[in-house]
Amino acid sequence: QPISAADAPAPVDPAVTPEAGTAPPPAVTETPLSYDERLRKADPQPEKLKPQTEPQEPPKAAPPAAAAPPAAQAAAATPDVPTSGRAGIWFLQVTALKNKPAAADTVRKLIAKGYPAYLENPRAGTPAMYRVRVGRYRTREEAEAAARRLQKEERFTSDIRR
Repeated sequence: QPISAADAPAPVDPAVTPEAGTAPPPAVTETPLSYDERLRKADPQPEKLKPQTEPQEPPKAAPPAAAAPPAAQAAAATPDVPTSGRAGIWFLQVTALKNKPAAADTVRKLIAKGYPAYLENPRAGTPAMYRVRVGRYRTREEAEAAARRLQKEERFTSDIRR
């Protein structure tokens, strides 16, 4: 049967509630569903926090230099890492890595902790292995004491070599 206009329910005003004294339901605001979406839409620096400096020109690229041999490029990549040990005949071989930046980082960490570490670059004609070494020590006993300290403090197992 068709419903007549008189039989249809009256439209409901959302501000008026059936029970007296109750508040209307809170308004629903649309928010992004994911954290990623909120991050993409958010301004990382509000206007009041943005620096008031004039835009600067980007630095101009230097002209390309002549191609250096790979050994020279590798040496230039880590200029702050020593590549030879101090005087003596005994040293500790700590590790050997194919990745020069990782090996140089290990040397820097050992130097920062007081070890006389250095990086030995691969020899010509050998596989590219960057050796992290500590020393050189005058006697084997000094090298053994350093190896024990390295094992205890840094958890590095090292080989004593001549």
